[in-house]
Amino acid sequence: DVPAEAYKTLTSLPGVTGYTFDLVRGEQTLDLIKTSFPSGKYLFAGVVDGRNIWANDLAASLKVLESLEAIVGKDKLVVSTSSSLQHTVVDLVNETKLDDEIKSWLAFAAQKVVEVGALAKALAGQKDEAFFAANAAALASRKCSPRVTNEAVQKAAAALRGSDHRRATNVSARLDAQQKKLNLPILPTTTIGSFPQTIELRRVRRE
Repeated sequence: DVPAEAYKTLTSLPGVTGYTFDLVRGEQTLDLIKTSFPSGKYLFAGVVDGRNIWANDLAASLKVLESLEAIVGKDKLVVSTSSSLQHTVVDLVNETKLDDEIKSWLAFAAQKVVEVGALAKALAGQKDEAFFAANAAALASRKCSPRVTNEAVQKAAAALRGSDHRRATNVSARLDAQQKKLNLPILPTTTIGSFPQTIELRRVRRE
């Protein structure tokens, strides 16, 4: 999110042709745009998440874009990703060992560009109904798949009580017990796994 004061400063700068905003994580920014956006400026609306590997919710993104169109103007609204795609995995086509269900949930850089194009066309009145339907089906599949939601884990989490998040003994008692058992020096130090370790040290770490 862009703080309100920063947004005001940015949008009042002279000589600026357009602005790009992350509208995936910028709910407050979206509200600010709807409240006040400089006339005649381009808005590059970052509605496709450029910071993950998941397929975008195209229907939700299109809804956001349509709400902005009346404010910015059809000719000044540009569909964009929420960030650069330079750190995103390149292309899902190269993933030949993934099964079709999981692949349907994903969108790498190449697929995100396709999503941007599909949203731009939909905004222009050329919506690819089949593409949007496939996207909705994939999102629904991921939401209810046992590969994503483990019912046993959900039940266990729901059964947790406040006391489960607290230790039965206080810190002082735990420190005393630790010191009696381990007799640690004032500053116990060891190496991490990437450094050579003796057999004896490995045994101690396991215990």
